[in-house]
Amino acid sequence: MIDQTILNNIRNGVCAIGYLPKGEEEYKKNPTDRDLFRVSGTGFLVRENTVITNRHVIEGIKSELKNADLVADDRTKVQFTYFAENGWQTALCSIEFVTTIDNKEIDIGLIDIKRQPEKAFEQCKPLEINDDSSVIFTSQEIAMFGFPGGSDLFVNPFMDSQLIYRFGPVLQRGYISALAPFERPPISRILSDIRTYKGMSGSPVFLPKTGKIISLHEAGSITTAFSIPLSPEKLAKCISKHGLERQRLTP
Repeated sequence: MIDQTILNNIRNGVCAIGYLPKGEEEYKKNPTDRDLFRVSGTGFLVRENTVITNRHVIEGIKSELKNADLVADDRTKVQFTYFAENGWQTALCSIEFVTTIDNKEIDIGLIDIKRQPEKAFEQCKPLEINDDSSVIFTSQEIAMFGFPGGSDLFVNPFMDSQLIYRFGPVLQRGYISALAPFERPPISRILSDIRTYKGMSGSPVFLPKTGKIISLHEAGSITTAFSIPLSPEKLAKCISKHGLERQRLTP
């Protein structure tokens, strides 16, 4: 069992990344309408107003907006789920700037968001990146929080198609199966047996005992999930680049 404090911290820092097909005013009228927020991927906070995800998640949103002939600035959002005094809440935050790392070997993107002013939203905090490489080894127990199925997760396929089935990220657990390209550093990818599906891209892979993030989920096959190792040093380089090259999200 994972300590509930650790789970709450991770859950509060994870967000769904997507867009509003019909605009924010329609969303505010009925925020539980599954058609009003389309989930393209997952991300998590690494600074108070910065979310990390995959480059292909950001590029995918651009493509979807272009195909739908929508303007990005007032449509692209990230959605957090957390507990407040009046129960569970979902909160949309606008995407202000993005950066994608221009390196085919590093599928990473960063997103600056506009935080919600509500007091309860303060519990959505940056997640801690692991700084001890000795804990990354084959057979290490790991976990991941994300949105398998994207918007499809909101629907129970065996019941009324309009019924909301789930908000918030879903926990998956497993083990490190191998390290790539070899079992010793330098490590380019972490392979695991965690079940994965579309919408999980950008999920945090963490150590259940500490809650520290070891990698960023990138892709998966039937038997294996692939994630990009993260360290404070790698993250600092990405954030530095983000500060110099960030731009508006346009289709």
